[in-house]
Amino acid sequence: MKELSDLITASSHKVKAIHTADGDVSKHIEALAKEINASLVITGYHKSTFHLFGDLSDSLANHLGCDVLISQ
Repeated sequence: MKELSDLITASSHKVKAIHTADGDVSKHIEALAKEINASLVITGYHKSTFHLFGDLSDSLANHLGCDVLISQ
């Protein structure tokens, strides 16, 4: 968490909140996006042959009710 705190402090952008989660991250992000009425979710993409819970970016793009920007 210290590294995350350092990144926030160094950022030129105002950080309103940090959300952490264990388990199925896709479900947590979907619930949070709905809770805060998000209009855009930005996520990264990493190619891997092993996906414990499936591909996060694909899941978000197919299940969220808002725009999803996937950065590679």
